[in-house]
Amino acid sequence: MISTWKSIIFDWKAYLRFNKKNNPVVFFLTFFHNPGMMFSLVYRWQHYFLMHDSKILKIIGFISYPFYFIFTYYVLDINIDPYAKIGKGVYMHNRGIIISHNAVIGENAHLVGPLTIGTKSIEDDRSAIIGDNVTIGTGARIIGHVKIGNNVTIGANAVVVKDAPDKCLLGGVPAKIIKSII
Repeated sequence: MISTWKSIIFDWKAYLRFNKKNNPVVFFLTFFHNPGMMFSLVYRWQHYFLMHDSKILKIIGFISYPFYFIFTYYVLDINIDPYAKIGKGVYMHNRGIIISHNAVIGENAHLVGPLTIGTKSIEDDRSAIIGDNVTIGTGARIIGHVKIGNNVTIGANAVVVKDAPDKCLLGGVPAKIIKSII
């Protein structure tokens, strides 16, 4: 549970950093106007329940899942499976974010929706493994079992279907390395 609280705190610090809100009262009020920030809190708790070793907490997770789904999908317009692993410090900028059940996203990710991180097909349900400090632009699609390195920026509307090394900028359909970032 401590790691869940730490993740929530790191997520909220990311929102403070991106939105430049230094006043805790103003920050708390903006919580109710930011679907990404609300989602972060709900996702962290649902993920905690479902991934916990305790059978009682797993049962709570299964019972609460329909409420999680209805709230996140229909109210917040974000569809991230609670089994996806998202590192602390995530910042979700907008609505329309879809992430499959076995995606792995590192720490300090910046997700600008709408975007999709999904699988190739029903038969091949492996998903992306994304490193730390990655920014994914609006409209981007990351499809299949690809590995994205650390400190990568994926441009708007890019379609990533191949692995990407550390410190680069990806763009295009299909995505290619536009330049290396030093």
